[in-house]
Amino acid sequence: MCKSLWGRYITLSEAHNHQVAEKKIAELEAARDLSRLWLHVDMDAFYAAVEMLSSPSLKGKPVAVGSLSMISTANYEARRYGVRAAMPGFIARKLCPELTFVPTDFQKYIHYSNVTRKVFQSYDPNFLAASLDEAYLDITEVCKTRGATSAEIAEELRRNVFLETGLTCSAGVAPNRLLAKVCSDINKPNGQFVLPNDRVAVMTFISSLPIRKIGGIGKVTERILREVFGINTCEEMLKKCGLLCGLFSLSSADFFLCVGLGLGKTNAPEVKMRKSMSNERTFSPTGDEGLLHKKLAELAELLAADLQKEGLHGKTLTLKLKTASFEVRTRAVTLQKDICSSEDILRQASKLLKAEFPISLRLIGLRVSHFREDAFDPAQKSIMNFVIPGDASGNNEIDHNCLESDVIGGDYLMVDPAGDLTSTGGAADCSHNHQPLLDSGGESCTLNNCALDREKNDSIRDDPFAQMNYPGSTSCASEPWDSEAEQLSNTNLTSSSHDSRIADEGTNTSDVQGADAVASSSERDRLLWVDGYKCSICGIELPPFFVEERQEHSDFHLAEKLQEDESGIGSNSKSNRMKQRLAQKDKVRSLTGRRKKHKASTCRERTIVEVEDLRAVSCGERFLADGLPYDYSATIECLENPRKPQYGGGIIVNPEFNHGLEGWSSFGGAKLEQRALGREGNNFIVAYAREKPYASLSQKVHLDKDMLYTFSAWIQVSKGNAQVTALFKTADGFKIAGAVVAESGCWSMLKGGLTVDSSGSAEFYFQTNNTSIDVWVDSISLQPFTHEEWSSHQQQSIEQVRKSKVRLQVVNSHGDPVSGAKLRLTQIRSGFPLGACINKNILKNVGYQNWFTSKPFTVTVFENEMKWYSTEYIRGKEDYSDADALLQFAKQHRLAVRGHNIFWDDPTYQLGWVKSLSGSDLWAAVNQRVKSVVSRYQGQVMAWDVVNENLHFNFFEGKLGGDASSILFQKACQFDGQAVMFMNEYNTIEDSRDQYVTPLKYLQKLREIQRYPGNSGPTAIGLEGHFSNVNIPYMRSVLDTLKTAGVPIWITELDVAPGPNQASYLEQVMREAYSHPAIAGLVLWVAWSPNGCYKMCLTDNNFRNLPTGDVVDKLIGEWRLRSHNQGVVVVGSTDVHGFLDATLSHGEYEVEITAHHDTGMNSSFTQRLTVAAAVGDHKMENVIKLST
Repeated sequence: MCKSLWGRYITLSEAHNHQVAEKKIAELEAARDLSRLWLHVDMDAFYAAVEMLSSPSLKGKPVAVGSLSMISTANYEARRYGVRAAMPGFIARKLCPELTFVPTDFQKYIHYSNVTRKVFQSYDPNFLAASLDEAYLDITEVCKTRGATSAEIAEELRRNVFLETGLTCSAGVAPNRLLAKVCSDINKPNGQFVLPNDRVAVMTFISSLPIRKIGGIGKVTERILREVFGINTCEEMLKKCGLLCGLFSLSSADFFLCVGLGLGKTNAPEVKMRKSMSNERTFSPTGDEGLLHKKLAELAELLAADLQKEGLHGKTLTLKLKTASFEVRTRAVTLQKDICSSEDILRQASKLLKAEFPISLRLIGLRVSHFREDAFDPAQKSIMNFVIPGDASGNNEIDHNCLESDVIGGDYLMVDPAGDLTSTGGAADCSHNHQPLLDSGGESCTLNNCALDREKNDSIRDDPFAQMNYPGSTSCASEPWDSEAEQLSNTNLTSSSHDSRIADEGTNTSDVQGADAVASSSERDRLLWVDGYKCSICGIELPPFFVEERQEHSDFHLAEKLQEDESGIGSNSKSNRMKQRLAQKDKVRSLTGRRKKHKASTCRERTIVEVEDLRAVSCGERFLADGLPYDYSATIECLENPRKPQYGGGIIVNPEFNHGLEGWSSFGGAKLEQRALGREGNNFIVAYAREKPYASLSQKVHLDKDMLYTFSAWIQVSKGNAQVTALFKTADGFKIAGAVVAESGCWSMLKGGLTVDSSGSAEFYFQTNNTSIDVWVDSISLQPFTHEEWSSHQQQSIEQVRKSKVRLQVVNSHGDPVSGAKLRLTQIRSGFPLGACINKNILKNVGYQNWFTSKPFTVTVFENEMKWYSTEYIRGKEDYSDADALLQFAKQHRLAVRGHNIFWDDPTYQLGWVKSLSGSDLWAAVNQRVKSVVSRYQGQVMAWDVVNENLHFNFFEGKLGGDASSILFQKACQFDGQAVMFMNEYNTIEDSRDQYVTPLKYLQKLREIQRYPGNSGPTAIGLEGHFSNVNIPYMRSVLDTLKTAGVPIWITELDVAPGPNQASYLEQVMREAYSHPAIAGLVLWVAWSPNGCYKMCLTDNNFRNLPTGDVVDKLIGEWRLRSHNQGVVVVGSTDVHGFLDATLSHGEYEVEITAHHDTGMNSSFTQRLTVAAAVGDHKMENVIKLST
């Protein structure tokens, strides 16, 4: 019976929904307007086209505007390779090796954009500029006036744009803006498409149009419609209209029905006027009241100048403060008279600031809002244009296309009467530093936010920073301030985090929450969107992508609240509110004082070192700098409990989450929750309900371009495993600090580092592509170091790992000690393997030979002569003559040789005959190659690069199976069990953005090879080191992580790409490599040829040093890596017991001993001495007896 009733209910519900939908379709159809002609014009690959126009040499070449970190746009030649906007540049370079990168130049783009807009204005003075490179024009009147067709006008407009700018554009003409936008994309580039103003034509066009072509339907919505409802085309929305009306909100359902009918806006959009104006300044933390008042006065002058320039006067002044601990506060006062002068602004702002003293601040901002009515355009829309029902039935007339609602990415575009671009950003809050004063999502305007062409709407929609909503704040509560009846309201944006922390601890929160009801006026408290779209105050529905409308709706309720406050309704006494604030602070203070959790220590034996009142733990291989010691510790083990944050968290606020969410914010829409595990209640944060890869937690920090930052965190995921990346959003773009493959059930350490190109605010967060998992985070640390401290780490590490304390004793033939004996020690060979690559050019060039042998190189590698394509160009015809000759040269000069390489996994470098093989034929050729080259040079090479670059590429794995690398290592070891077998990869230390070769992925592949049956021989890690830019903190962190593998690590092919910083970068990398405890050898990739080197030469063709050669020579001298004829000498005499103590660099020495005999004669003799790293911790006990 129940089943029957329920089925009947479902049937009735479906029927009802279908009736509602049919009625709505009829109403929408009746309102269809086919009287207007809308033209959408879109510049073709605008940024790239401008750059090619400026540099004709780029024409015909694949070009991307942007950098290796991110591409803004690409020309059509590059798009053929799959290069697109919002793609990381290093991935684009892989897709298109010939890709040319051009940095963005917005001044240039704005200039050309303004030129095009003057053309647009001649056809429609009220055109709508959607971005720098696209616009909507109503050409109805111009067609009537000139008696021309829409196709003729579109053709003429495109021609005039080309004549004025030299740039091409595409156009689409349709009855409304929604369809015009779609049409402009059909015949790109340099084409046009006209959709007739006829219902049949429109419905035919829309019937087969994929839903993804519609602006406002992104990847997530498309997936829901496609997979849940089976809707693939716009027409199918009408077929499923009952389901859409029954399962979606009224506003969303209306939008879908409009799409299915091909309806969009046809009315002329109205320009949005400014709602507020602000500016702010960031500076070093200070509590100096005089300095803070000076900063405030400067801001008041700047703000007043901006207001007077635009003739604006406002009633509300808001002061924004960010404390030294990154707590954000806002204080606002609403006056009975308008203000715009610097004197009035400063007087009111000073009162607000004075009430906060004493306080230490790092940021001050000022904002004026609630402008006088006569400053606004009388035609401006009110919120009622967006929320009042269109008819008596309550039907909502809002069009939900984000472009159709005249909103682009949540921002309005403002155009001056001349049509020039003046700003972007809804409620345009144009601060001098282009930062939103109140951090509210719809109030920031900066041209830099338009870094992507508007033809890439999807990319912008997916960008975390294009969508993020900062916690905003404006006053809700007010009270009498002085005799002028001014109202003051206070806001502390951290109150919500305090609430969540209190709730998590299970304490009674009624008092504190009561205080928040008055003290906090955050946007979330003021206006809550139920189910993400319904206003909790009045019930109006506005979908999330109506960013500006929702902001105006929020302002509407705020205005109501201010009017109530001004009339005395709901006001609270100042004394009561202060009591509540003090009670809240006391509560928070009591929480922050509770006992911290205990976590596993990062080392077994600890020494506490006092450094300027800073207690730092020194253990294992930590080295004390003049300030703070560097922590070289890392682990790849997944631990039951996370360790404590390195450096106590550094500059991170609340790094162990002992104080709830204090200092932390949700990022990308993730929900955050504090949890605790274990007997001792280890606190951590969980980011859940993640709908986007970047949905996680975040914290804002200030980064200095003159500092080096080391970063670490402990990560766990809720199920399975996933790669989690730590990213920093800076003024220069995204910076990847590091990544780790996190697992469920245990904690993994993410260790990384970064530098920035310019100082300023940054925000870091975590990202993983698997949105079905929760991300757990704990023990986060971000520690800055000065360059002096960093150099001190390096020098002290060199003293520890490149030198040994030795005790020499001179004894006579009877074993008795000889006192007063003079010792002269000359290093004849360095113990640190430093070398350079050579090629066959050295065999016949005496100048090359003389230069190379003058250096204290102890190891070499052949550039190409041992590679498969050099030794067996034709199958079965092997030729090792060049390799044999180079090997003989190396032996002659006592140079160890690295075998490079047996195989190369990059398909680009496979011979044609190898590529044609498969299965057993390829196995036969591979086996012959291993046997031939390894057995030929058995005992003559120190190491082999077995399968070069097998993380980036998989030629042999793809043809021979996933275990191919492991099997080839095994076969190589069978033919030469003494040689060390290397993996060899690029970008592991060079580029944090290359996620194919993260440290953990490298070690996972190495472990896979080591654990394969029969692979018991020695293995090692090869890091090629082909640098373009340098990130020394990241390099050091990677080496820290790789060191945990317990195998030798070499820099195998070091070079730096040409550029103004080539020599400087080379010096930085060499210093870091030589000083790091993990590095066992370093080879420079500088093989000389008359036509130049691979990337970097040390000399010119006359073998005179280039700047890079000067760097190498300087470091050789500094590190005393000298050869015998350069005479690095240590001189001393033995004490009464025949001993001489010395600290010597590792290497071979010739010791000349001069002793005085009882006969009165002196005798001299020499011995050889080798100083190597001592095993264990007893370096002082390295006693060497020298007999006379």
